Amino acid sequence: GIPESALRFRTASYGRMIAEPHVQPGEHRVTLIIAMEDLPLEGELELGVFRQIVGRRYLPHKDELRLTSEQFASRIENKRHLVSMLDRIVINTKRLAAEVAAEASAEASADAPSA
Repeated sequence: GIPESALRFRTASYGRMIAEPHVQPGEHRVTLIIAMEDLPLEGELELGVFRQIVGRRYLPHKDELRLTSEQFASRIENKRHLVSMLDRIVINTKRLAAEVAAEASAEASADAPSA
């Protein structure tokens, strides 16, 4: 798994105001930031599949991944959602990379002349 110490979270707070509404838009947004070196990915194939899955959420100039959630009305729920999303992305990356490698080896063995 991914060590919890490798995960960084960013939130916004606007202070408490007297005027309504007491909760400002965007206050529930949580951003998860993790360095690529902290992800349990092995080899160029897994890294390539991972970059295709996450798309522009991967920042190559900082070599980090940023995921953002404001799906729920609670920061805690959004944080849980992001951690779950990251776990699913890593698990599916490994599964897809294994499928691609298996297909490549099957094609290589089918193309090889039998003696």
